[in-house]
Amino acid sequence: MADLVNGQCAVPFGLLGLHSHPEGKKGLVIRAWRPDAARVEVIDAASGKDLGVMERTGEGVFELHLPRKTKHFLYQLKVHWANGHQS
Repeated sequence: MADLVNGQCAVPFGLLGLHSHPEGKKGLVIRAWRPDAARVEVIDAASGKDLGVMERTGEGVFELHLPRKTKHFLYQLKVHWANGHQS
């Protein structure tokens, strides 16, 4: 993740986005890089269901483990910025 944060990652989408859990845990993981975000939520694009709040795992990197999800799906991020705005 340090290479990503430092702008030196050759394949950022190998880390970011939706992937099988890299540590062999059950389910999927979603990662996003939003350095100025205060909070990031994941929304299922098909149902509109809130899937959870991402954890900050590093400088600007957020992650959500979805142990019950096994198939890739479309999602949206709801970003809460420090100034109170959302996108």
